[in-house]
Amino acid sequence: MPRTLPQFDRRLIGVWSRGLIDAASPAQADDVRILFGPNFSGRYETWFNGLNEVITFNWSPPAADRVTLAGLDYLYRADGTVKREPCDWHFEAVPYAIADSDPRILKLHFGQRIDTYALMSETLAGFEEPKF
Repeated sequence: MPRTLPQFDRRLIGVWSRGLIDAASPAQADDVRILFGPNFSGRYETWFNGLNEVITFNWSPPAADRVTLAGLDYLYRADGTVKREPCDWHFEAVPYAIADSDPRILKLHFGQRIDTYALMSETLAGFEEPKF
């Protein structure tokens, strides 16, 4: 039997930013970004006067409106260097919704907590690797 790729909303692929939600300061130095690659790789980044932490993960769409995030590595700045540790981050079948507003909005539902992001880029061009 041939393998078929799961159905999912392809608008999920791209770079999403919490900082862009705040229209008063869209270019702020503090941000949280989540990146979904077309090859099912991704990153979760925290920014505070530059990139501080990165969690790399693989993602999969178990259903059209859900995403599973499985952590790989945790990278962070410490003592002037970038450290790397394994990451046990795992979120199974997280519900999500994308609103076609201006900008496009992504909402990830982690139980009672809803993380909201605005679309920063529809492609990962320029965002291929984290830049500490």
